[in-house]
Amino acid sequence: MKKILILSPYPAYIEKVIRESGDLVVIRNDKICASEILNQNIKSIVSFGYRHILCSEEIQAVNGLAVNLLFNYLPFNKVAHPNLWSITEGTTSGVKIHLMDQGLYTGNMLYQKEIAINEDFHTFSTSYTVLTQEILRLFELN
Repeated sequence: MKKILILSPYPAYIEKVIRESGDLVVIRNDKICASEILNQNIKSIVSFGYRHILCSEEIQAVNGLAVNLLFNYLPFNKVAHPNLWSITEGTTSGVKIHLMDQGLYTGNMLYQKEIAINEDFHTFSTSYTVLTQEILRLFELN
């Protein structure tokens, strides 16, 4: 049994998946530092919608076992609100899970899935819902 830190403003589904695997969960959405991670004996991190950038010390505190769940299909839309940019710029929509490292979007990609968003049917809000469902499904499956 490991203790996993979820960094997210909406952790419910991720928490459910992790608890079902038998691991313990700590949830935070505020800025965290390496000493807190070490003091709580956290073994890995899952980040989803977390608005703070982890520094190398925080990632090293879990021996690099930190993943980020994203709403983009790299190399496109490396910005906030990627569903907006994929539609306005005509780029591919998708979701991605990658290992975190010192840079932004530079960690090794673990999983990526292209998601077709029908612009005639979906609004920005419904496309966000589709992407949320898909990233959570990708997380659960892997």
